[in-house]
Amino acid sequence: MSSSISSQLKKVSKKKGKTAGTTMESKVVTYQGQSVLVPQMISKEKEMLYASQVLIPTTAACKRLALMGPLTVFEILKDTRNFFPVCYSFKPLFNKMDSPKPIESSDSTTVENPIVPPKDPFVLDYVKSNFKPFRSCPTSDTAYHNWFNKVEAKKSQQWEKLGIYNLIKLSKPGFTYSHPLLFASLYFWDSTYNTFHLPGGMITPTFFDIAAITGLSPVGETYIPDNEEHSSIIDFEVKLASFSKFISHYHAEGDSVSDVEHIDFLTLWLSRYVFCSRSLQVASRFIPLARDLHENRRVCLSELLLVDLYESLRSAVSSLKSHTSKNILLAGLFWLLQLWLNAMFEPSLSTAHTIDEQDPEITDRIVEGTRLQRLTPNDDKDDFKVLFSKYIMIFSKRHKFEETMAPFASRAHGPSWFTMALSEAVKSKEIQDVWRAFLLPRLISSRITPAKNQIFLFAYHPNFVSRQFGLCQLIPEPLFQTESAITSGRTFKEREAKLQQEQYQGFAQFELITFEPTHLTAKGFLEWWTKFYQTYMFDTLTIQQKLTDAFDVQVPSKKGMFTHAKEIKAFQNYFETTYDPTHLESTVHQAAETLKEKFKEKVSKLKLPSGLSPEDRYRLAFEMHPPKFPRLPTSELALAWFPPYPWWFTCKEMFKHLQKKPKPSETVTWARHWLHDFPGHLRYDLSAMSIKSDQGTGANAWENPKRFSFSISLTFALIVLLFSHQDKDCCFKVERRERLSSLYRNH
Repeated sequence: MSSSISSQLKKVSKKKGKTAGTTMESKVVTYQGQSVLVPQMISKEKEMLYASQVLIPTTAACKRLALMGPLTVFEILKDTRNFFPVCYSFKPLFNKMDSPKPIESSDSTTVENPIVPPKDPFVLDYVKSNFKPFRSCPTSDTAYHNWFNKVEAKKSQQWEKLGIYNLIKLSKPGFTYSHPLLFASLYFWDSTYNTFHLPGGMITPTFFDIAAITGLSPVGETYIPDNEEHSSIIDFEVKLASFSKFISHYHAEGDSVSDVEHIDFLTLWLSRYVFCSRSLQVASRFIPLARDLHENRRVCLSELLLVDLYESLRSAVSSLKSHTSKNILLAGLFWLLQLWLNAMFEPSLSTAHTIDEQDPEITDRIVEGTRLQRLTPNDDKDDFKVLFSKYIMIFSKRHKFEETMAPFASRAHGPSWFTMALSEAVKSKEIQDVWRAFLLPRLISSRITPAKNQIFLFAYHPNFVSRQFGLCQLIPEPLFQTESAITSGRTFKEREAKLQQEQYQGFAQFELITFEPTHLTAKGFLEWWTKFYQTYMFDTLTIQQKLTDAFDVQVPSKKGMFTHAKEIKAFQNYFETTYDPTHLESTVHQAAETLKEKFKEKVSKLKLPSGLSPEDRYRLAFEMHPPKFPRLPTSELALAWFPPYPWWFTCKEMFKHLQKKPKPSETVTWARHWLHDFPGHLRYDLSAMSIKSDQGTGANAWENPKRFSFSISLTFALIVLLFSHQDKDCCFKVERRERLSSLYRNH
């Protein structure tokens, strides 16, 4: 990308003033089955202005919306063929890159280069049925409860003023992990710009999400630890560093809470419940931060959390790329990732619709974290491999950004500065600073590192995930122009870190404007990302096949019997790509043509009497040599697969059935049962199923629930009828229409 062009445009645009009065006109059109935004003709002057603005006002469909810039102009766009610097170290595990590329030379510290050759992401021999790779999960216990209650009674008002009370309260019930869900997400993480790569676009935890989940402000003092000895702050002994011993020793008797005890408590809280120390012990490096919080310093804890999460993800993915035969143990701030994933993919979780929304604790919640803690699936007793594959499919099938993937855009819960209407927020400089921190791309830093006097720097790119904020998604402009500029996986000295951050301070200009939340995508982004993803990432079918091979879940075949693994996959693909209950006749025709060709090929190889007509050859072939296909799955079995489901399918009761824990013998798992002797309960209530239409969910829904089952059965009936009649296309079409009408009338 041409950095000179970008800088020139931004210098010019700074002189043009504010964006007020320069609203862009746009229209909403349908493209590739999605509603997309198409900006209308933009003058050169406006183009140069938008090239430096974070928020770009636009009107579409009689609504005042906003696009998230800076606008990537054509001169820059044509140079973005390698938008993400091609470096194996930072690519997602499901990237198609075969081998590491040489790192560009630089005078500064170089990006870490993998010493070992790249690993095949589908070599999963270390994954067992009870695999639990994430350690240091911050669970709660009675000893912590007792200490928490004592300190809370004396310090809650101080915590409230500091803005950390909501986060501290989340530690009281503790956290739980869905190990397969967390592990599956790692395979889509890109450490260049710290985003998850999904078919429908990028997503990532942001300051906006942290504010909604924890109530932490993105604005505050930069935390700079001093060189004061820890022993001068509290009497810390390494032999008492384990969590249980630390609580037992530093939890003083009586109701009063001294300054030292408060610092002790905050040190434990930071080590165990916030940053999740890898050593499973209290870490002395958190003592200065605990002291600063005790002294009411408004440290930007939100920035420390986000940097630590990005580093934890980078380190975890790097470990998977260079893993050995040893067991993999991952640590870090994964409780925050768990809550964020719960929010982003709630409809696909087994715990969806299980929360009592009338519970006062849920109804009166201040932050979303209170509710999200209850959404974590309890996956400990289930087969890790099966659930891991399930969650991988959930990610790899996200071909469209759903409204549910912007769970906090409405800002329904949170501190007052978070929920404030934008019409009021634009009048307050303090709230404008908060939104600037939410939306401005920049380098963010943390000085909580394993080594002293070292700083982590990570790229914060909210413009890559605009829809999470309720903003329209444009093709984003990145911070880094070259591979050597990437800051992930590196540490910096104070002076070098300052120069790095100053380099990007003029990246974009921010002015808060009012807008209505939307989740539209610009047509240009959809085209660009679809091409990018197809080029560099594995598709769903490839991932599914390779995971099946990796886990070897195929039941050994027995002589004279057929397993259904391949057929069920093909049938699922048919449901997702071909089957359309609103156009049943054309659906049947497409499916029948495929089966017809397969059987014609088989018939041509059979030894049959000569001189027979095509009709007689078909009839005789069926009688003497019936095809040895496994029986096609029933409609229920076809639907007993991983979400997301076909676009036309909804089931209100689905998640109630999924929440029930069936016996292992009753569980539908891929390739573990024969079609003809499957004994399990399918967990789906056909009476709750309906059809989606262009008019919305439930429009044109069938009143008679049996009709849903009938429509699918009709599909199979017509396919079978195809093989018992003549081969001529014209005759087939007439007979198919007649039988279709007859079956509907009879029903």
